[in-house]
Amino acid sequence: MKFDSEKIVYFNKNRTDEKNIEIHNYLFKVTPIIEKEKNKKDKSIIYKSKKVLLELVDLKLNISQIHPFSEFILLWKEKSYNTQKNKANTIMRFLNYILINNNKYKLSTFSNLEIYHGEDYLTTVTSNGCSEKYFLLERNTLDKFYFFLSKKELLNKVGIKLFDEMKPSYNENNYRNRKGILPINGTIFRDYLYPSNKRSEKRLHHLKEDFVIPFIETALEVEPRIALGVFFQCFGGLRKSEVVNTRRSSISSFGWGTTKLTININNEIISEKYKDYNQALNKSKRKQVVYNVGNYLPKLLKNHLIDNTYYATDGSDALFSNKKGQLLTSKMYSYYFEKIKKEFINKLLRSNNVEVRLYGMFLNMENWSTHLGRGIASNFIADSTNSAHQVSAFRGDNLLESSITYTEDTSKFKEMIYKSGSEFYEKGMEMNNKINEERDNIGSV
Repeated sequence: MKFDSEKIVYFNKNRTDEKNIEIHNYLFKVTPIIEKEKNKKDKSIIYKSKKVLLELVDLKLNISQIHPFSEFILLWKEKSYNTQKNKANTIMRFLNYILINNNKYKLSTFSNLEIYHGEDYLTTVTSNGCSEKYFLLERNTLDKFYFFLSKKELLNKVGIKLFDEMKPSYNENNYRNRKGILPINGTIFRDYLYPSNKRSEKRLHHLKEDFVIPFIETALEVEPRIALGVFFQCFGGLRKSEVVNTRRSSISSFGWGTTKLTININNEIISEKYKDYNQALNKSKRKQVVYNVGNYLPKLLKNHLIDNTYYATDGSDALFSNKKGQLLTSKMYSYYFEKIKKEFINKLLRSNNVEVRLYGMFLNMENWSTHLGRGIASNFIADSTNSAHQVSAFRGDNLLESSITYTEDTSKFKEMIYKSGSEFYEKGMEMNNKINEERDNIGSV
């Protein structure tokens, strides 16, 4: 896509030519597209990849068109869909902020953007509450956007010389910087830093060991549709994106999962109907082992591989589905997970056991979600093997396949996993029975 400066939005109401528009009638939106090609053999459609573009919407006429600012987003076209979408969403939010507040700014064109416009936007970002990491990502994308426009000489009041002094110095130690997209050191928004009184929110990364099995049991009660996914996360270390991108054909089970199963984690599932769903590209393509703890796997696998219960029937081959039989999106997985989390905490808070109730109060105050599973899986392998290297290999952080294969093939490792898994399940069920007994006693009073 070539940048056409003539198509930059002008919005001075006093203009008399066709470029005159009323600013409050326009907003930007992020639009996903899917690149497709035909299979030369059977002429079937192959979904290659997803890209993201920016559209300008005429709210009055209810029409839209691709905007040239999309060229900036396409700089990341070889990156994951979520990376592209995150960049596009930042630019969309910034541009819409300018459009909505133009009564104050009185800009006639985006070419008149100045640094303080970006600083005003960043002030709004932090005033709404955000982590420091989120703020820095927004600021970095905005820096690159200004840099992009300046290189094309499209900003009247922000010259390219401002960025000359921000060019990174290259050497062998920062080769990665040299390969980066629009690499710059520092920021042009020097008068605006992340407020020092803002504290980055820390996330909880694991549950107490005795409470993991009760959490699995709660998943079976509340949302059995994703119980297998929760199990994959807790005893396989899968990320949320890796769960929802699991295909039925990517699973190799051993004795119907009585000991373990292997998932071939590969490319994301691309759907024409759900091209905008937040399905992150899998970060680490690998063969991931999931161990059978408490003999859950055979029962859960049956619901997704044989019975027409929870797998997708829309032709996507997805292992997980929504209630309409369509592939399960990342957003819906999080929704189901939050329902499980809420009921689990309520169970603990209703307990008559002081220890259980206090832990429920602790979990209610902490920030945690689907990422918790990887922490649980890491602790499980660490407690079983006492090896940081094996934990790294198991999680997919270590790409040395030979080390993973060696670890799994040793009889000592299998024995440690089996013993640890049995103890893990027994302690967990004891806690689960305790929680339920206390609840029953309360209900009978």
